[in-house]
Amino acid sequence: MFSGVEIVSADILSANKLLAEPIVEYSDPCRNRWGAIKLKLVQGQYGLNVNADTIPDIKSLYVDWRDTVELIPMRLTHKIVDSMNFKDTPVDAATWLKEFSNTGLIAETFNDHPNCNFVVYERLKQTWINKKSVKRGNDVYCRMLQEKFKPLFTSKNHTAFFDTHLNSKRKRTRTTRMLYLTGTCDQAIVGDIVAAWGSFGAYWNHFITSLRDLFGKSAYIRTWQSQNNGYPHFHALVYFFDWEFPVIYRASDKSWRIHNRQKVIVNKKSGAKEPCINAIVDRWKWGGLEVKCCDNTKSALRDLLKYVLRDLEGGASDLTNTMVWYFNKKSFAVSRSFMGLFGAFEEPSNADLINAVTDIQEGTQEDRLVAIDIFPILPRELMPFCTQMSLDAPQNEAPSDTEPPDPPPEVSRFLDLFADQCAPVSSNTRDNGVVVTVYEYKDRLTDFSLLGSSVHRCDVCHNEKQSSRSILGQWVCTDCYPRC
Repeated sequence: MFSGVEIVSADILSANKLLAEPIVEYSDPCRNRWGAIKLKLVQGQYGLNVNADTIPDIKSLYVDWRDTVELIPMRLTHKIVDSMNFKDTPVDAATWLKEFSNTGLIAETFNDHPNCNFVVYERLKQTWINKKSVKRGNDVYCRMLQEKFKPLFTSKNHTAFFDTHLNSKRKRTRTTRMLYLTGTCDQAIVGDIVAAWGSFGAYWNHFITSLRDLFGKSAYIRTWQSQNNGYPHFHALVYFFDWEFPVIYRASDKSWRIHNRQKVIVNKKSGAKEPCINAIVDRWKWGGLEVKCCDNTKSALRDLLKYVLRDLEGGASDLTNTMVWYFNKKSFAVSRSFMGLFGAFEEPSNADLINAVTDIQEGTQEDRLVAIDIFPILPRELMPFCTQMSLDAPQNEAPSDTEPPDPPPEVSRFLDLFADQCAPVSSNTRDNGVVVTVYEYKDRLTDFSLLGSSVHRCDVCHNEKQSSRSILGQWVCTDCYPRC
């Protein structure tokens, strides 16, 4: 939503971008008609040609896409209970109620007295809010992801498996049910970068299934990461419900590893066994695998999730986000059984923003949210006549002498005209009764007659000609309109 908005001079040419062709014809095939980078266009341009030569360009496009602020316009409809006194008015209450009955809203007199002039009725109020779109790596995504992870660290279900304090005078038996796994790719096995990313999910599924065949029921949380050469690798925590691994300290790298004395049956027919550590490593057939033992679930989760959160900081970590973005992968995945241990959490999306609006705006019986209309995402630069300072200020914040209404009239008018050029494509009613409707843009609704026209002084060429109102209220003649 718009709050603390500074109105600046309106440029009529910029203001009409939605009603006509852009002033600048973008020759970049990775940008849409408004100059915004879109993943489908990037994928269409580069296709399978992802290698050391093209990755820097794709990375640059990702960073541009991430840093370009795009807004989700949402129109909220509230049903408000209001009242009106018809005493000393030209219209009596009975006549007004009869006309009002055609609206589909409820209205009735305050009491049953035949001469009651006081009417209580419902009316609809529409307001606009704009939410900054969630993009992998932008500030909204980071904030929401950190909020989603918080319950993991406050959960009461964490388990300590063994004490890491070393005492040479005392022998302890240490075991764990959770392993920390890191798997890499061997180019000679997986092929090129596109093949590696395209099949990496299937490799993981095959791997985790083979572990379950050996050790029984398991749960996991897994995250992708890109190596410097663009190939994928994974970090994962795997919890085994039916198996405990003996732990030994390895002084060379100060880590805890599976003791090689423990064995597992690898062939049920022959009963052949091999050390557990060897069996686990052998099941990852597409590169190298490192296996570490976790002393407790809380610190293990914190260590794993640092890869997800670190990859949001930009810089060198932009490569991981670029590859995950380009190949349509989720930053992390969680098995259902793992959710059962620590609770459900998923990667942030724009759906979370919409759900949050529904929760926050539900209101009371006297002011109740009944509908949300969701419109196509727009680049923020299409609204050059305002500066959005805050996205999370209260929608109904009272305007002051120094601050315009939220949103300002120019923005509301802009969005009203944009909404006229969109059509509904889907609708559903939520459990709380709120109707959510999704709209799409009608690509070529740019007919000059849509806005109505008359002879008027054009604000572009300053001549008296057949002109029409622009989004900002200026007049544009038929000659100037095509270049606006």
